[in-house]
Amino acid sequence: MEIASLVAESVVKSSIDSLVKGIKDEVEFLSAVGNEVENSKPWLDAFHRFLRDADKYSRYADNRLCWWVSQIREVVCDLEAAIETYDVQVAPRTWIRKNLLKLHKVGSEIEEIRLRVSALPQILQGIGVNNRDIASPLNVGRAVRRRTFGHPRDADVVGFEKNIEDLVARLTKENSEQVVAICGMGGLGKTTLAREVYSHCKDGNYFDCFGWVYVSQDYQVRKIYEDLLIDLVCADKGTAEEIRGMTDNQLVERLCNIQRGKNCLVILDDVWKIELWEHLSCVLPKDNANSKILLTTRYRKVAAQVNRRDVFIHELRCLDESDSWKLLEKRATFRSIYNPADLGDHKKKLEELREELIGHCAGLPLAINILGGLLSSEIRARDDWEILRRNIKKRINKAEIGGHDQVNSVSMVLSLSYDALPYHLKRCFLFLAHSHKKFKIKVNELCRMWIAEGFMISSMENQEVAAHACFGELVDRYMVQITEFGSTGRAKACGLHDLIREFCLLGAQEENFLRVVDSRNKTEEVDTVSFGTTSTRPQMPSSKVRRLSIHLNSNINEELGPIIKSGDRSVRSFTCFSQISHPFYEAGTLKKLFKRFYLLRTLKFENSSRSRVELPKEIGMLVHLRFLSLKGSHVEKLPSSIGKLRLLQSLDLRTNWSIKLTNAVGELNELRHLYLPYISDESKEILQLDNLNSLRTLVNISTKFCKLKSSDKLTGLEKLKIYIDEEFQEFLPENIRFEQLQSLAVMLSGVFGHAIDITPLVSACPAILKLRVELPITNLPQLSRSLIKLTLRHTGLDCDPMSTLKELPNLKILVLGSNVFEGTEMACSKGGFSRLESLSLIDLVHLNKWKVGEEAFPTLFHLHVESCHELREISDALRHITSLNKMIIKGMPWEFRRRIKRGGEDFDKIELVSIEFRPVY
Repeated sequence: MEIASLVAESVVKSSIDSLVKGIKDEVEFLSAVGNEVENSKPWLDAFHRFLRDADKYSRYADNRLCWWVSQIREVVCDLEAAIETYDVQVAPRTWIRKNLLKLHKVGSEIEEIRLRVSALPQILQGIGVNNRDIASPLNVGRAVRRRTFGHPRDADVVGFEKNIEDLVARLTKENSEQVVAICGMGGLGKTTLAREVYSHCKDGNYFDCFGWVYVSQDYQVRKIYEDLLIDLVCADKGTAEEIRGMTDNQLVERLCNIQRGKNCLVILDDVWKIELWEHLSCVLPKDNANSKILLTTRYRKVAAQVNRRDVFIHELRCLDESDSWKLLEKRATFRSIYNPADLGDHKKKLEELREELIGHCAGLPLAINILGGLLSSEIRARDDWEILRRNIKKRINKAEIGGHDQVNSVSMVLSLSYDALPYHLKRCFLFLAHSHKKFKIKVNELCRMWIAEGFMISSMENQEVAAHACFGELVDRYMVQITEFGSTGRAKACGLHDLIREFCLLGAQEENFLRVVDSRNKTEEVDTVSFGTTSTRPQMPSSKVRRLSIHLNSNINEELGPIIKSGDRSVRSFTCFSQISHPFYEAGTLKKLFKRFYLLRTLKFENSSRSRVELPKEIGMLVHLRFLSLKGSHVEKLPSSIGKLRLLQSLDLRTNWSIKLTNAVGELNELRHLYLPYISDESKEILQLDNLNSLRTLVNISTKFCKLKSSDKLTGLEKLKIYIDEEFQEFLPENIRFEQLQSLAVMLSGVFGHAIDITPLVSACPAILKLRVELPITNLPQLSRSLIKLTLRHTGLDCDPMSTLKELPNLKILVLGSNVFEGTEMACSKGGFSRLESLSLIDLVHLNKWKVGEEAFPTLFHLHVESCHELREISDALRHITSLNKMIIKGMPWEFRRRIKRGGEDFDKIELVSIEFRPVY
C-alpha cells in the first residue's frame, strides 16, 4: 500500500513537473514571438530586393530556377501574412487569453518559415542548379531582346496609305516639328511605316542625307554613332572600317558637321528609353531646322520628353475590319494547295470565315500577316481548315508556320514590352488578368485594388498618386487602352487589346500570379504557348495560387462551392464576375468563403440582388482585407464584426436597397473610400464618422442619419455626395473648409416644401471641379472659377441661370435638367461660355425659346436636346458655331425634328453636324 502510494506520488510529481516545464517552455516561446516577428522584417525587405532582381531574367531561365524563385515568392507571401496577423490581431492585445492561441499560431508560422528558408540552398543543389545557371539567363534574355523585328519595304502596304502621306508631308514641310514620333503597341507595324516614309522621302529627294539606326532596349551609344555616320555618308567597306576606328570625339564632330551643312533625315527605330536623348543630344541636328528626326517607339514618354523645340506624336492604331480583310486577302496566297483548281473553293472558304479569322487578329497587322502565312503554308486540302481552326489562337501567338516557331510571333513581340516593365509595373499589368472581357475596368477601382494588393511601396498618403502614375505608365507603354475619360480629363475606364489580354492571361497563369476560373470550362481558355520565349518548359510542382478570379454563369452557389472547398487557404484576392444579371449568394456560401480565405486583402462580390442576403458575421475574420465591394448587392445588414477590419481602405455598399448599417463602420480608421447605399437606412441610429481622418471619398451620406457638427476631421475629402433633408443647417459645422474637395453632389433626401440655401456648403469648397445640384435652392450660389462640370436639376430657380454661368472661365460640361428654372426663355449672350464643349438641355418642359448670341459657345462640340416639349426650333446662331460636331435629339416634338432634318427650315443651320435621333422607351 505504501509502495503504491509512493508510485502514485511519483507519477503525479512527474506529471506536474512535465506540465510546469511545458508551461514554462510555452511562455518562453510566446514571449519570443514578438522579437521573432521584428527580426523577420529585414528578411522580408531582402527577399523583396531579390525578387526584383530575379524578375529581370527568371522568365528566360530553365524551369528549375523559375520554380526555386517561385518558392521564395511563397515564403515572402507567407511571411507578410504572419507579420501582418501579428501586427493587427496580436500585438495590440498580446496577453489577453483569447489571443494566446493566435500568438502561438504566428510563432509556429514564423518558425516553419525559418525552416523553409534554411532549406532553400539545399533545394537549389538538389535540383541541380549552380551559379552558372543563375548567371546565364540574363544573357539569354538580352539575346532575345537584341533580335530585330523590322521588315523590308512592302509593295502591298494596307491601311498605312494616309499615315504615309501625312508623315511625309509633315517631315518635308518647312518650319514644321523637328522630331516626328510613331508610337503604338508592338506588332502595329511602326517599323514598316517608318520604312515606307523613309523610302518616300528618299524617292522624292526631299533630304540630302539619310541615316537609319536600330536602337533596341540594350543599345550601345558608340555603336549608334558609328551606324548613323556610316549611313549618312553612304560609306563603303573601307570607309566603314575607318569610321569604326575613330575616337568618340571624332565621331561626334563628324556627325555634327554633316548635319549642320546638309538637310538630313535620321530614323531612330525601336527606341525604349528616355535616357537615349541625353546620349544623342550632342550629335543630332539642332540649328538646322530642315534636318528631321523620325523615331518609332512603344513608350509614349520617349517621344513626349524629347528636349526639342517641337515634337509631333503620331499614334498608330489597329486596322479596321475593312483594312484587316484587305491585308489578309493579300497575305493568304494558298501557295501550298495540292490542286490549283481548288483555289476558288479555298478563297470562298476564306470569305465564309472572314469574321472569325479577322476577330482572332483584332486589327493587329503582325497577327494578320502571321495568319496569312499560316493559310498559305498549311492549307493544302479542304480538311485542313478545321485542323487549323482548332488551335488558331495558339498558332498566331507562336507564329508556328511549317512546324517551326518564328521570331516574329505575337507572343515574342509583346513579351518585349512586358520585359521592359519595372518589377512593380509587371505585377500591376498581370493583375489586369482578373477582369472579365465583358466588364468595364474602372480606373479608380483598379488603382485601389493595386494598393490593397501591396503593389505600391510609397507611404499611404502618396500611394494613390503612385497607383495612378503606374496606370499612366502602362498607358504610355501601350499595354493598356483608355476607353473612357472623365469630365476633368482623367481616365475613367480602361481595357486591354484582345491579344494583349490573351498575353496577360497567359503570363498570370504561367507565373502562377493569378488564376481565372470560368465555371463552364473550369479554367479560362488560354492556349499554353510559352510566355514570350520560344521553348516550353517541363512541368514542375505548382505553387500556391494567391489570386482567384471567378467567372460564374448559372447556379452560383453550386459553382462556388467546389472552388471554395478546393481553393488554397493562402488566397489573397477573390473577385467574382457573373454572366447572369442578378446572382444570388447564399449566406452559407459566403460563410465558407470567409472561413476558407481568411488572408484575403481584396474581395469583390457584386450585383447580388435577387433576394436579401445576410452578410455573415464571419466577415470579421478577414482582418487583412483592404478592399471590399458589395456594390449592387441586396445585403440586409452590415454586421458589427465589420469593425474588426482595421486595415480596410475601400468599402463599396452602393445599391438601390437600404442596408441596415452599423456604427462599427466608424471604427475603420484606415478607411479612405466609403460608398453608402443610395437609399438611407430607416433606423434611428446616427452614423458616427468622427474617427475617419483618412477619408477621401464619402458618397451617399444623408444629413438625416449622419452629423458632422461635432467634428471637422473630414476636411481631407476629395469627393462628397450628400443627401440633404430639412435639418441640413445642423449638419454642417460652422467655418468648415473642404480645401481638397474636387467633386460635390448635393441631392434631395425625401420631400419637403421649401428651398435650401446651399451657399455655405458650396463656398466651403474653393477648389471644386465638378458640382451637381439636384434639389430646390433659394438662389444660385457664387461658383468657383475652377469649375469644369456643372449639373443642375430640380433647382426651381426664378430666372434663367445662363447670364451667370456664361462667365465661368473653365466650364466645359453643362447639364441643365428638369425644373432648373421657372422661365420659358433661355438666352446665351454674345461671347459667353468661352470653353464649353458639351451642353445638355433635358426635360426643360416650359422652355419654348432659346436665344444664342454671336460668338457664344465658340468651342461647343456636343449638343444634347431631350424632352423639351415646347421648344419648336433651334437658334439661328448655331450655324456660326463651327466647332459643333454632334447633336443628340431625343423625345422632341415632331415639328422640331422635321425642321432640322434634310429639307427642313433649320437644316442649313446644322448641315455639317452629325445628328443622332434616339428613340424614347
